[in-house]
Amino acid sequence: MIELLSVTCHSNSFGMFRIFGLLFICLLSFLSGFQLNAQENTHVNVLVFFNQHPDWVSLRNRFSAEHTPVNQRPAEIISALRQSANATQPGFREFLSGLSADANLIRSYHVVNACLVSMPAELINNLYLYEGTEYVILQNQLNVYPISPVDKREANNRAVGSREPGADAIAAPFMWNLGYTGLGRKLFTVDTGVWPVHPAISRQWLGNHLPVNQVWVGFDSEQPADKTDAHGTHVTGTVLGLDPLTNDTIGVAFNAKYMASDPIVENPEDIKPVTTILEAFEFALNPDGNELTSEDVPDVICNSWGIGDSIASGLCTAPFIVDLFSALDMAGIAVEYSAGNEGPGAGTISLPQYVTLDSLNIFTVGALDANVTNLPIASFSSRGPTSCDVPDAWKIKPEVSAPGVDVRSCVQWDGYALYSGTSMAGPHVAGAVLLLKEAFPYLTGREILNALYQSAIDLGEPGEDNVYGRGIINLEAAFNFLSANNTPVPPQTSNFDIQISGFNLGEVVCEGNHEVIVVLENTGSETINAAGQITLRVDGVEAGTANSSGVLQPGQTINVPVVNYLFTAGDHEVQADILLASNVLEREIINNSRVIQTRVQPRVDLPYGESFEFNDLSGNNLLLVNPDYSNTWDTINTAGLNYGRHSARMRFITYGRKKQFDKIYLPAMNIPPAADSVMLRFNYAYRFRNASLSDSLFVEYSDDCGDTWNGVFVKGGQELATVDTNWTVFKPFAPEHWGEFKTDLKPLINGNNLLLRFSAYNAGGSLLYLDNIGIYTQNDPTSLAQTQAQLPVNMYPNPAVDLLNLESPVLLNNVTISVSDLSGRLLSLNQFKEASTKYQIDTSQLPAGLYIVQLRSNEGVYSARLLK
Repeated sequence: MIELLSVTCHSNSFGMFRIFGLLFICLLSFLSGFQLNAQENTHVNVLVFFNQHPDWVSLRNRFSAEHTPVNQRPAEIISALRQSANATQPGFREFLSGLSADANLIRSYHVVNACLVSMPAELINNLYLYEGTEYVILQNQLNVYPISPVDKREANNRAVGSREPGADAIAAPFMWNLGYTGLGRKLFTVDTGVWPVHPAISRQWLGNHLPVNQVWVGFDSEQPADKTDAHGTHVTGTVLGLDPLTNDTIGVAFNAKYMASDPIVENPEDIKPVTTILEAFEFALNPDGNELTSEDVPDVICNSWGIGDSIASGLCTAPFIVDLFSALDMAGIAVEYSAGNEGPGAGTISLPQYVTLDSLNIFTVGALDANVTNLPIASFSSRGPTSCDVPDAWKIKPEVSAPGVDVRSCVQWDGYALYSGTSMAGPHVAGAVLLLKEAFPYLTGREILNALYQSAIDLGEPGEDNVYGRGIINLEAAFNFLSANNTPVPPQTSNFDIQISGFNLGEVVCEGNHEVIVVLENTGSETINAAGQITLRVDGVEAGTANSSGVLQPGQTINVPVVNYLFTAGDHEVQADILLASNVLEREIINNSRVIQTRVQPRVDLPYGESFEFNDLSGNNLLLVNPDYSNTWDTINTAGLNYGRHSARMRFITYGRKKQFDKIYLPAMNIPPAADSVMLRFNYAYRFRNASLSDSLFVEYSDDCGDTWNGVFVKGGQELATVDTNWTVFKPFAPEHWGEFKTDLKPLINGNNLLLRFSAYNAGGSLLYLDNIGIYTQNDPTSLAQTQAQLPVNMYPNPAVDLLNLESPVLLNNVTISVSDLSGRLLSLNQFKEASTKYQIDTSQLPAGLYIVQLRSNEGVYSARLLK
């Protein structure tokens, strides 16, 4: 039993933010009573917070006295945070290394002065021996929970040119009519993620113009993605969504850009610790990694999450809360929080939303119904007051309210849904911040939030109350409030705009040299001179430059070859930027840059064969493109084919997200110039359920290394079916369950390059199986087991104990040796890429019994029984 001890408080001051008492003294009751049940040598993750903090009062006073421009503040805040961290963390690292060889630093933070440590549980109390330690807590005592919508229903696109009632309720059209649409402003969502492919938010994704590591903080996915309910996508659409094809306006600031993170989860078993939030907020202070820049810093951070209540009483004055939200506030970022969906009782405001550092921080938003004329508060919307010991004027929560009932926004890749919750109200505030920030870019986020707070339209009981807060935000009133003492910057109305709209590179290309072509487009309404210099970067390294020229009419595009670049196999990020020669004032500058992700497949010589006997999709240079990073192709043991026991499988029947293509790319094939034929063959199996659940398989080829694609096999529904059965979870086990396709590609392709991909289109139907893919000019490599005699391999010892040897009188190439039980279940698989005549495998982990050993190579096949 290990007891976490409280620690004596140090006397250094937080200024006005520590007027509530000695640091974390309110955690005494929690920490002194907390018992950690741990076995000897059990490792735990521990957060260690240190006693050095920025002097926030002095910083705020200096910023005010010197009128420090908002774009200079992030660098100064980061400097102050790092100074505090550098005063304590280097010494702690030395202390930790001397404490125990089993105590390891996982990560250090500067947005709050803290370190995450993995260590034996029985050594936790020793951390207080370091003089800079302020307090210690187990990482899993501060978990992050979602604020989930209370109701979700599907919705359709609205009529062309429509807008949502929530936009009218907060007077967003007033700002639009003035010309303010969020242009040039940035949102950061700390949520479940985002689907930037959705047409309503794809144009606004900052990842179109900047490297992914500057716009995405992924904890569940390396690439931008959302989770099942697409909560983050819905939130993002509410802030800035607009489908340009229909002018269907679902967002408040539809010309703003956004970046995103995905620490929030939907399933309780996937809950993450608060350290993920620390990482996300640390990113927000410096997205591009250059502490001297500020144009990368978001204007507003949208939050719909809370912290577990195990230490509720301690969060009011917790130094990490003070540091975290003071840093973001003083860096000029507006931070807003959804209040929670635990209403209608008093004091139901979520954590850390109930924390009150002053009249605006933490800025919390309640939900009302904008579909009803009198704007009633939602019954679920959490109420105040805060439980923190603060002046009475600060106790009222939430700060303001906004539309949060039946809010229509985007979900998944192209859908729409009506969600209800305070998570829908907060984004209305975030969108309002972006519109006002466009008009007053020199004001801080705090000043913008204050305008929304002071000018809110009173609802409910007269005056500020614990139901509506100040009332519903109103953009006309907030704009007028700010204009009384500040001059708005006119909206950017230039008719000139040029953008890099694309490349000639696809999502997958061949290994080798590619002439990279950049597409320039005039997106303005005036003729523009496209003369300038284009710079290309691959993985952040300059790859070449080229000059552009010509005069572009509105809507016209030109292709500019930049460089012939040698792409190696693997994943690459390609970025192009144009610097115009003229000094024309463009409507938007960010679109002078374009970024894409491309994957390069290695080249192989024919013949090529894939039978999925590796029991995964990583063998033989296969590349899986899984757009939702969730359900996709996998492998499973099957039967019915004379060769091979495992097949690729696509489980449409269990796949909730429809209209998705999951693709398997083969490596790039070198076609022999003298080849008379290039044969493609494969086996497939599929059970058709009904016309409304009709899945498809597309097999396509490219002879220009991925620039263009053509279909060679396209079947779906009844046409794809190979069996007539009502077996719901169908799995092939007989030869008649399988179909075969074979064709000669030679008449179709030009040149000596060939890329092939197999695309499964999901309609929620049945199960699709794929096996024995072969591309060859003479002998089918997938049929070696049928067409060639058994190899004369000598296998010994048999019976075996720990090691098994196989020897061949001839040199063998691309050898795989599998061991299966008598039912066909694969137990081990060994791959040998180098040619040899002798092979050895480990059998020590096999239980005593009888097994089947199979050796496969380019030269043939050998099978035998093994006794262990």
